Amino acid sequence: MQDLTLTHANTFFFVTTIAVVVGIILLLILLFIFLRILKAVKTVSTRIEKMVDKTSDKIETSKAASIAQKSLPLLLSVVGLFTKKKEVEKKVEKKVAKK
Repeated sequence: MQDLTLTHANTFFFVTTIAVVVGIILLLILLFIFLRILKAVKTVSTRIEKMVDKTSDKIETSKAASIAQKSLPLLLSVVGLFTKKKEVEKKVEKKVAKK
């Protein structure tokens, strides 16, 4: 009777051991896949950050250039009130003609 019980216990522990090993292997595979996904997300996010930085720099420079281009004649004309008007008007015309 005791021999039969030990056989059942040995079989149980053998099956449990196999199940634990298979479970650990599946867990490792899932962890590996998860790490690959995280690495891909990281590369995509760094690419997006670089693109956003480039785009924001372009937008800032274009805004600054357009503001400067629009305000330069006005500023030079205001300065012209305090200096010789004709010299300033010539400079404004040259600057506007270049752009």
